[in-house]
Amino acid sequence: MAEQNYVGIMLDCPGSMGSVLEEVKSALLKILEIAEKNKTPLAIWAFAGWEAPAARPVVPFGLNKATAAKQIKNLHVGGWTTFTPAFEEICQEMVDLDGRRTLIVILDGQVSDPQETQKALAAYGDRVEVIALLLSSGFNSAEIARLQNHDTFSPQFRTLPAEELVQIVGELLTEAAK
Repeated sequence: MAEQNYVGIMLDCPGSMGSVLEEVKSALLKILEIAEKNKTPLAIWAFAGWEAPAARPVVPFGLNKATAAKQIKNLHVGGWTTFTPAFEEICQEMVDLDGRRTLIVILDGQVSDPQETQKALAAYGDRVEVIALLLSSGFNSAEIARLQNHDTFSPQFRTLPAEELVQIVGELLTEAAK
């Protein structure tokens, strides 16, 4: 029997995400459909500086599709990008899963604590595959280039417009189902 693949999405939800939130919600609903079609367990967490705990489960693993869709539609933004505490909470949950674990991190800006982020990535990188995607909406090309060259997430770091989120994550979910 093939190893079970688990995919988590860690969604940055600071106030600056407001300009693309509806596009992201739409993308997440489509991603939910792809995960169900591929029978890939999917969980989604939101995080922002105002959250306690740091990572808010939006769609836990195993949640039924109707409830998951409702939770996605109710997503909101506010606060700032405090990555490390949320990342550590999510990874602690994912490392207990028996199988392959992939965490897709969706950011709309640079993390506020790059040194702590590096430490957290090093601590969990051998147990959870991390793929970081930067939503390019609202950034000028010089800022995007600077963020792409930031070594916090390389080489898994990719920049994309929100409308490409479904395609990229859909490909990852399809690959996870193999």
